[in-house]
Amino acid sequence: MCLGFGTYFTTKPSNECAPEEKQPVTYERNKLEKRAFVLQYPANQPCEDRFNCYQFKSQQAYYAAVFDGHGGWQVSDHAMRHLHTYLDEELKGAKTDAQIQQAIINAYNRVEKDWVDLAKNAFDKGYPATAYVGSCALVAVVKDNKLYVANAGDSKAALLSKSKDGTYIYKKVSITYNANKSYEQERLKKLFPKEDDIIKCKGRDQKACYVKGNLMPTRAFGDLRLKMGEFNFHNHPIELGYRNPIPKFNGPYITHTPTVEVVELTNDDQFLVLASDGLWDEIPRKKVPEIVQGKDTDIQSVAASLFEAAMQEVSKDRGRTREFISQLPPGPQKRGIHDDITVLVLSLKNQV
Repeated sequence: MCLGFGTYFTTKPSNECAPEEKQPVTYERNKLEKRAFVLQYPANQPCEDRFNCYQFKSQQAYYAAVFDGHGGWQVSDHAMRHLHTYLDEELKGAKTDAQIQQAIINAYNRVEKDWVDLAKNAFDKGYPATAYVGSCALVAVVKDNKLYVANAGDSKAALLSKSKDGTYIYKKVSITYNANKSYEQERLKKLFPKEDDIIKCKGRDQKACYVKGNLMPTRAFGDLRLKMGEFNFHNHPIELGYRNPIPKFNGPYITHTPTVEVVELTNDDQFLVLASDGLWDEIPRKKVPEIVQGKDTDIQSVAASLFEAAMQEVSKDRGRTREFISQLPPGPQKRGIHDDITVLVLSLKNQV
């Protein structure tokens, strides 16, 4: 497993996102301790996913996040290292839902600004990749009986609740921002009616769709080539890694700004699952209750059940045995079979 800070573990990560396993747990309201577990499985070398868990100092509240990098690990790593500290600062004095939502957006803005400043400094000095890498960002903040879920990109969150008959049901608590979604295609076509290539779909079934033929996520940190003209209009040689400019650039075509959903928690809400699209590309959210039903319902078992279900789908769909896939080292061949997978599970027991 690759840990959010770029370290590799052969067992479980050992940080705030990983409690001791299989021991009786007592949860305290608004306390992160022992509530979170992460299972991360790399396909890329290095892994482009990152995650983080954090107990706020400015509020009686806690935070969990999954960052799915694309084009490289740099932006996801940057977001992992800074978003929680910025958010802790922005949350000072925030009391209402609207104030907390705005604090989250402000923290996203600060992470993006940092990256833009870095990229402006590096781009003309021979480091063009700073304009071409990016990261989706999925964040959960839990405070009292409220859950705030911010999303920029195509990572997803699912809330698992117990129904009256004891079975699990799921609640969709995040919006997916991806060029494959019809609502995003319609939105972008309305914004850019004169640009026929605003959405380009590829592949045999034309189901792999990209903004300007470049990127699937329609919200993300970084990806500055799709946001700012100065990263398109340049005189640098392609041989040094600079890409051809987007013709007649009229961006920004994507944004880093998240939407923030507010969910009122109940005693029936048991687990929150945050995961990168490496998981959700294989299993839809509506299948989550069926997958975890009847298993030991602790955070480790929920994460492991979802991961194993995803890998079974990978094996079946790609015609490769589970053993073959597991023996492949991270790198191009493994990435050709599946994406980096990050599954972060939060227990919500005793939170309300």
